[in-house]
Amino acid sequence: MESARVASPLTGLPGNLQINRELNKRISEKKPFQVVYADLDYFKWFNDRFGFQKGDQLIQYTADVMQQSIAVCGTPHDFVGHVGGDDFIAISATLSPKQLCQEIIRRFEQGVQMFYEDEEWEYVWDRSGNKVKSEGVTLSLSLVVCECESPISLEHISQTAALLKKKAKAHQGSIYYFEKIGSSGLELESV
Repeated sequence: MESARVASPLTGLPGNLQINRELNKRISEKKPFQVVYADLDYFKWFNDRFGFQKGDQLIQYTADVMQQSIAVCGTPHDFVGHVGGDDFIAISATLSPKQLCQEIIRRFEQGVQMFYEDEEWEYVWDRSGNKVKSEGVTLSLSLVVCECESPISLEHISQTAALLKKKAKAHQGSIYYFEKIGSSGLELESV
């Protein structure tokens, strides 16, 4: 009953309360895990152009992409949540986190075109109303690899994901940026 009460009504995925619980549980277990934070780029433009019903369908599609990718590249105890709006999170113990991100992007790119009703364009508009060269909605991913060799916190995970998201959004097209936390060394990489 509680799960249904706090799940996203649009996607049925766990919401912020359950996301925070899951993250705290993983932190307290002190075993390595990864957090993939996913955000749609130009979703406002899409919603304005095609309407809220199509926007809701694109959100549901993205939720399905996240779940299918975890099913293929993750482990049985992995978690997918809907932060809200066009933001999602996956918490995984996969040994191949980069492959997971690549699978999320591959699946998203494979199907997003079906939402455009055979229309084509060269430009979209960002949240500020600026014209941006893009063929449509893309996906920005932050991959935070939590080594758990040294203490980490929800705030550290959140701040790292936000920094990586900012870098990903500055890049055209679907992409992920990656950083390790909770280890003796710092590794920053993009693909």
